[in-house]
Amino acid sequence: MRTNKHVYGERALWVKGVEAEMVKRRELRVILRLGDRSNQVLAPKQWLPLLEPIPVYTLILGTGNQELGIDPEFESDNGTTVLVARRTVIRLNEITDFDLRFGNGTAVPTRAKDVIAYLANELAPGKTFGPHTVMTLYGIEYLPDEIPASD
Repeated sequence: MRTNKHVYGERALWVKGVEAEMVKRRELRVILRLGDRSNQVLAPKQWLPLLEPIPVYTLILGTGNQELGIDPEFESDNGTTVLVARRTVIRLNEITDFDLRFGNGTAVPTRAKDVIAYLANELAPGKTFGPHTVMTLYGIEYLPDEIPASD
């Protein structure tokens, strides 16, 4: 059952900033995440199944710290639900403009040359990236919203 309580490792997409704004308009169709998230062994808390409903939750910027064990805060759940229709594991230097498009939408960076700036400034500030940094790109489709249960 879907609730407004979220924990790291749940089967969900957490979005923030520009990603969150694009989700509200249902324009975000490609989600970039660091690391190889292609299976549950490699990424047990970050892996997402293909072709199953996945809730989308919006992080409140500036809350939470995974390294310090501080849980983030979230906006109220509006029921946004997606399915992962495509999952591509790729090195940062191999990403093309085509990889950043899926269906009738895009990723936050719409051009491959802007991916590093997006990672450094929005998705993962403070982390180091190189040309061989492994990324997972999710192509998503929107499903009808699921209303969360009362807490």
